[in-house]
Amino acid sequence: MLVIIKDITKAQYKKERRVFNMNEKDNVLQLTPKDFKRALQAQDNPWRETDEYSIGAEGIFIRTIKTYKNGVEDVKWVQIHPFPLMPIESVDMLDSDIQESVFDEENQVSSKDTKTYTKVRFLDLNGQERFVKIPQSELSQISKQSLLAKRWPLPPANKMSKVADIMLKVLADGRRTVVSPAGVEYEPCIKITSGSDNCGWVNGEHIKPGHPRYVGDEECMTFKAGKAETQIDILGQWYAQDEQLALIAAHQLVGYTFGNIFSPSVNLIIELTGDPGDGKSVRLIAQSSYEGIPIKGHNILYFDATASIAGMERLFPLLNSGSVLLDEFDKIVNNKGANIATEMIFMICNGTQRVLAEANDNKKARKIKKWSFSPVVASNKPIVERLDGHESIMAIKDRIWTIHTCDEEILGFKGDLSIVNVWRRLLEENYGHIYGIAIDYIKNNRIALIKKFEDLRNELYKKEYGDHYSKDMRDAEMIASLQLGADLVSEIFGEEAGLSAHRAVDVFKRRVANTTFNADNNYKIVIERFKEWIADNIGSIRIDGFAYTGSYGRNSEEQQLDQAERLTNNAIMSNRGAIAGLEQSRPMQHRTDFEGCIWLKPEAEASLKKSGIAIDELMKAAKELDLLPKTKRGELIDKQKLSGQKKDWLENKTSYAIKILLYPFPEENELNNEFEDEVFYSNVDREDIDSLVEQNINAHMFDLPKID
Repeated sequence: MLVIIKDITKAQYKKERRVFNMNEKDNVLQLTPKDFKRALQAQDNPWRETDEYSIGAEGIFIRTIKTYKNGVEDVKWVQIHPFPLMPIESVDMLDSDIQESVFDEENQVSSKDTKTYTKVRFLDLNGQERFVKIPQSELSQISKQSLLAKRWPLPPANKMSKVADIMLKVLADGRRTVVSPAGVEYEPCIKITSGSDNCGWVNGEHIKPGHPRYVGDEECMTFKAGKAETQIDILGQWYAQDEQLALIAAHQLVGYTFGNIFSPSVNLIIELTGDPGDGKSVRLIAQSSYEGIPIKGHNILYFDATASIAGMERLFPLLNSGSVLLDEFDKIVNNKGANIATEMIFMICNGTQRVLAEANDNKKARKIKKWSFSPVVASNKPIVERLDGHESIMAIKDRIWTIHTCDEEILGFKGDLSIVNVWRRLLEENYGHIYGIAIDYIKNNRIALIKKFEDLRNELYKKEYGDHYSKDMRDAEMIASLQLGADLVSEIFGEEAGLSAHRAVDVFKRRVANTTFNADNNYKIVIERFKEWIADNIGSIRIDGFAYTGSYGRNSEEQQLDQAERLTNNAIMSNRGAIAGLEQSRPMQHRTDFEGCIWLKPEAEASLKKSGIAIDELMKAAKELDLLPKTKRGELIDKQKLSGQKKDWLENKTSYAIKILLYPFPEENELNNEFEDEVFYSNVDREDIDSLVEQNINAHMFDLPKID
């Protein structure tokens, strides 16, 4: 049989010319069908092959054809890279955050950038088959970041564009069947799926690194081993005998509901404090077994005093709709200072990265990531005591609920401590099952859990402590969430464990309700929460003046003015536009150090409510603390009429807006002692001191005489 050959390498040509008779003019070889098929192949078993490219275990090839004047065609396969790379899946991003644009009420727009990721199949340096999802833009450019990190050797610089070109060809023809020059038929190789680079609940799925729909850069960090029954039995026994740990379990489990059942206005920190050796660390290690091996340094949930703000900012978004465990938190105060510790607390509780400028654009704020989870910290001394006197202590107290290991109402483990060591050892062999069990239960009972949470919160408004909880929505939300978590403890670990958790929650319910403040302090708490809301939403606020940069030691006036410009640009360019306008009259010393005023647009009210601040409650507090503007007659103004210039600045649709004055509340010691720096002379009248100073100035003597 005579067959005309066009696809044949030079090596094959030389070899086949010795074996078969060839008419060079007609380019005819006498080959069997088997020989013919092999001669046309670039490699033995290609993953995919067309008349333009071939990708397989032997690498990436391109097919070239050279036609001579006599019409003879010389066809060759040229290897451009020995390590294959081939797109196999196109992943469209799930977007659960669709919002109504303030610019176009008819078209719904996303608050996030829409991206497409591509899952690629490749061989690494060791020849092992691997898979990775990367942004499509990186595939077209053969980025060094993602693929190199996954141990795919990059092609030579002069071949980079050719490899990228082939990747685009695969994306183009991968949705249809193709036939190779050798006659082999290849089915479509590009599967269309959906995914997300956000973790937590997205369209009914709880996504984390390792989940089939996760397309971020992080490797899987959630693992399991051993038997689920063993892990459940160990932890169930432990919770039944340790109310403190049962409360932590309730807090941790309810974190998995965030973003699906409800979204908390703030991430409440449960703090376990006590002397060294009281079993704080071992409890946190045990709780880390929910998602992986309970060994320090090998578990994504567990952090200690070595943690940095930058490290937390990178990893916390991965823990969204879950929990985080932070050991030795008081050491962070010792090692890094009160300001850094405070910044960490606010970052943890408020669930957002710092608003910083992008490295390549001084005028543009980076896109921040957020999280809602249940934090648990352990410390030798209560954090609120360590930070007593800090300017943000009131807001810190509002975010941390503390259990002492020697608590006489919420009891710790009172059994044989030797069994704890046995449990811990067994958990190192049986771990990671609770995560999946909890997620499945929440998915299967979503509607019932939503109703349960609402019922629990409504009961708090009406029953024994209703007077407190009906006025403090945030406290009501936190207690109801812990009660829901205690129910989850019952469902997963058994009735006795659940009862232990409920007893602990009941103690907290009473303690929180019985915490009494005078009316003035209650109003101040509302305003402090309002200031925190401003700081949390600063990227959505137009700013005239200064803005805190979020970096200690880098807060010059010029830097704060630049930060204000960046944040303003970020706010007005966002889909919803600025929701408020802030006038800050001086540089800020910390994130809530406001002095000036803020103008609230109608768009701000929904955001305030979501943060647990009712607009009526806010206006009441502002009125009582004299933070509202006044008429010439001294009457308070609920809504201020805007000048044309102010209306344009705010981009407000109406001619009125709420204006609230802002200034730091003086500390109690400042109120009690106006001349704090002269306390040495506290038994002498101010006039006497001034007289002595004047006398000595006139005599050029500055060492004041001793005063008995």
